[in-house]
Amino acid sequence: MSDQWITDSYALRWRCARPEVLGYIIRYAEMSDNPELLPSWVEQTVRVPKLSVSERWQRMQDCITLLLETYADMLNPVHWRSTCLDFLHSLLAEVDSLAGMAKQQEQQKKLLWEIQVTGFYFDPCAKRGV
Repeated sequence: MSDQWITDSYALRWRCARPEVLGYIIRYAEMSDNPELLPSWVEQTVRVPKLSVSERWQRMQDCITLLLETYADMLNPVHWRSTCLDFLHSLLAEVDSLAGMAKQQEQQKKLLWEIQVTGFYFDPCAKRGV
């Protein structure tokens, strides 16, 4: 077998993976050179036609939490952490449209606060004097 075939096979294998497996791959940066994983994972996890709004809301929260954990993990490569944070920000508009009830709006405020705090303390590009 050629090296090219092995590389192509590995790169395409994630497309058939279940959302849980993709979440694991994303969380532990197993394919940190493949930013296509993020939209595909959200598509398979959240944008499922048969889900109710509350189910979509819960799954979106789970996605954001996983991306935030991935960002905060100092063992992940800096470029992958930044990619996850950028993608997390793109999901916030969708979360805003799903937050219809008062309880969901309160949860959204907590998520935003957690993102701000985590972003401040775990910014891989910031140089802070200690």
